[in-house]
Amino acid sequence: MPINDETFCKRMVKRVYNAIHNPAASARDVRDIIREVKANHIFLYKEDYDEWVNEAIYVGSEGKLMVLLSQMGKPSADVLTALLKYSPHTIPRYMASRMFNPNTTFVDATIVGLLKPNVEYSIGLNLILGQPRAASIILRLANNRWFTKPQERHFMNHNPVLYKRKQQRKTILRFWLVTTKRNLGMWKETLYVPGTGALYKKALRSFTSNTV
Repeated sequence: MPINDETFCKRMVKRVYNAIHNPAASARDVRDIIREVKANHIFLYKEDYDEWVNEAIYVGSEGKLMVLLSQMGKPSADVLTALLKYSPHTIPRYMASRMFNPNTTFVDATIVGLLKPNVEYSIGLNLILGQPRAASIILRLANNRWFTKPQERHFMNHNPVLYKRKQQRKTILRFWLVTTKRNLGMWKETLYVPGTGALYKKALRSFTSNTV
């Protein structure tokens, strides 16, 4: 079949999409279909791979996702590193999916690998640590020897979850200083000071009353 047959090309490319969504198809099946597409001299665009990567994330198949990423370039040890190399704009979707577990050694190793000496805010770190589910990673790696204080402050402010917590703490502290703290003395005098406080007098009456 000639490669300039548009219908044939579309059908071959569609087979990859179908295999990704087919629960009965394995990661090897996806790889074999892609090889068959290439064997027919059908040119695959980066947009094709990006679409397939998004679909693999949607169906939650890490095996199929890694196959797709390996077809885009040199295989990587973990999904996050491969996405960062070949399809970085899909990282937010991946990290928001059930496939991503922020509490793994692979994730920590990836972040530490990006924490190069004298490099404070790389694009990759901003992208990964700026995702909501990366909050626990930042907190866990705050004591890493490559994680400098300026980096820690930057990513604390860059991450939406940690930044919201910071603003909430400021609001609570402001409320404490404006309302609670200035009234503590008066409350203590009113309620607890022996001999004059209302609660003290109430407790005294309770203890001194004649009960059976």
